[in-house]
Amino acid sequence: MQVIVSRDKFKRLEYMNNLSHDIVLYSGAILCHLLNFNCNFNELNTMKRKRRARTRLLIAILVLLTITPFALSAQSSAVPDPSSDPVILHARSMSKAFARVAESVTPSLVSIRSNREVDPYQSYNNPLFGQDPGMHGVVPQGMGTGFIYDIDGHIVTNNHVIKGADEIRVRLHDGRETSATVIGQDPATDVAVIKIDLTALVPVRLGDSETLRIGEWVVAAGSPFGFENSITAGIVSAKGRRLISSSSYQDFIQTDAAINPGNSGGPLLDLKGQVIGMNTAIFSPTGLFMGIGFAIPVKMVKQVADSLIKEGRVVRGWLGVVIQPLTPELSASFGYKGTDGILVSDIATGGPSDKAGLQIEDIIVEFNGEAMASDNHLRNTVAATRPGTVVPVNVFRDGEMKTIEVTLGEHDGDPVAVKPQPTHDKEVVSLGLRVQTFTEEMKLRRDYKGEGSVIVSSVGRGSAAERSGIIQDDVVLRVGDTDISSPEQLKKLLSEADLETGIRLVLEHGGMKRFAYLKK
Repeated sequence: MQVIVSRDKFKRLEYMNNLSHDIVLYSGAILCHLLNFNCNFNELNTMKRKRRARTRLLIAILVLLTITPFALSAQSSAVPDPSSDPVILHARSMSKAFARVAESVTPSLVSIRSNREVDPYQSYNNPLFGQDPGMHGVVPQGMGTGFIYDIDGHIVTNNHVIKGADEIRVRLHDGRETSATVIGQDPATDVAVIKIDLTALVPVRLGDSETLRIGEWVVAAGSPFGFENSITAGIVSAKGRRLISSSSYQDFIQTDAAINPGNSGGPLLDLKGQVIGMNTAIFSPTGLFMGIGFAIPVKMVKQVADSLIKEGRVVRGWLGVVIQPLTPELSASFGYKGTDGILVSDIATGGPSDKAGLQIEDIIVEFNGEAMASDNHLRNTVAATRPGTVVPVNVFRDGEMKTIEVTLGEHDGDPVAVKPQPTHDKEVVSLGLRVQTFTEEMKLRRDYKGEGSVIVSSVGRGSAAERSGIIQDDVVLRVGDTDISSPEQLKKLLSEADLETGIRLVLEHGGMKRFAYLKK
């Protein structure tokens, strides 16, 4: 078949062909230059060596098509988009988490101010109150925080925030202010419950302090220095802390979230917005935040608060023993391996343990199926167990394990230790230990009812006796397996003992017995 094309149409086709050809030629030349190919423009223009030129042009186009996506990708990665940066996204998610915690807890926070009545005559010339003899009424005494515990208006705070107050004022996040009444106080844990008569209250959500792990993020909320509804963040630094100079029942959560005066009684929360503790104390030589704060675990707070609300007092279990931690030396002296256990150093006559058959020198390994890690752990666990509960207690005695069932009694208060009295030395024993005869006159003065005959008059600082835990006014009852009746006998036994290895002593102080292991 023959195709006939008019001259004008042929010219138009030829023009278009030439135009396309020129575009290809110039584009190819530019590509060859960019890619450093050996393409001669004159060759392309005159179409000499056409096959070679077309081949190079084709390669240039293919290379361009291949590298373009990579070039575009490299260009986009050179200037990252902040909104899609994983690091920025993670930081924003953490920020949102803290914001949600703050939003959820703020309606439940209260600021507490406790006041006490002042006698105008007592305030005269008192530097605490100034020089105005006419001053009277109430003055600020405590400043702290609390959190709404239930919709009935119960608020949980620290006992030291409201202790001795004649008036307690509570301010809510929405500006409402009212007076509060005391429902119950527990100095042993520093937990107190007060109550307000308002409606539209938002209680906190309680979490689980038992599953809390060291290193987890936490948020402390409160009114530091009176600045209401303040939020700080940190991590859990440690668990199970005990402060020797503080309350009797302790199992503190340690945190580096900033806690300052006024934060006392405020909640410590996890990132779910659940309360896992109550801010209570700080460790600081200045009285201000130094990176170490302590909170009562919510498990203990709940147990105490519920008991105060329901019964007006705290009901605690009582085992009826005096306990002390095991040292490697004491443990070895009883033929027990390790220090995982608690040593029974004395037993209350007629108490639950005495009735059940526990003995002095028993090592308590488990209580109610739970391994006991420390004397503090056992004390808190017993206190949290309801009186009347029958509990299996696993003890190590005479080289073997025994299980003894104990029916817990109710704890009616902590024993009060006898305040040390000054004494005069009559007998000097080595190792930094000074003792004397415990006369009948001294026993009468101290209201001592025991059988001890030798009392410690002083202990040298930094001495072996001090390192073993012996203190002034300890009564020495036994050295090894021998009862002590005189300072001379004590001195003789210690001089004959292998003090490089050490020897076990039984001591009594304030009516309670304990063990000490004396060695050089």
